[in-house]
Amino acid sequence: MKSIKLLRERTSSRNTLRYTNIFGETIEVGFSWRNPALEEEIHDFESSNNIKLPESYKEFLKVSNGAIVYEDIEYGGSGYKILGLNEILESTRARIEWGYDIKDYCIVFAEVIGNSDFLLFDLKKNEDKGKNYIIDGDTGYSVDDWEYIKGDFFNFINRLITTNGSMYWRWY
Repeated sequence: MKSIKLLRERTSSRNTLRYTNIFGETIEVGFSWRNPALEEEIHDFESSNNIKLPESYKEFLKVSNGAIVYEDIEYGGSGYKILGLNEILESTRARIEWGYDIKDYCIVFAEVIGNSDFLLFDLKKNEDKGKNYIIDGDTGYSVDDWEYIKGDFFNFINRLITTNGSMYWRWY
């Protein structure tokens, strides 16, 4: 996943990135990268949990087995935690315990820092080679009203980078 490798390289010296927002303000955001997952770890996870993860997410895991991206350094309360293999099932179970009717073919792969929103993979759609298999777990709405984000994980990451960490999928 070339875009993640490049982003990791750009943020490697201080784990930060500076950019100018739409209001002309210079923003500095933080990144926290983890060691890559091995191919064998990913395979073992999928086998032991009877799960087929999206290919582009597996490519991400081979660069960083989970990460914090676009975290607001100055004020906190924004950014994303992209979950690693050891976190996705736990995060999914937690959401179910909180009362969300998450289908058994969905799994949480990212959490929005600063609120309780999260993103899920619809693994059933992924198996069908669907491009739109990411669900916006917007906790301000009922599960039945959650919408799919256009694109796959590869598009999601590239658009997240292009928009400097904005929730582009909620732009109307």
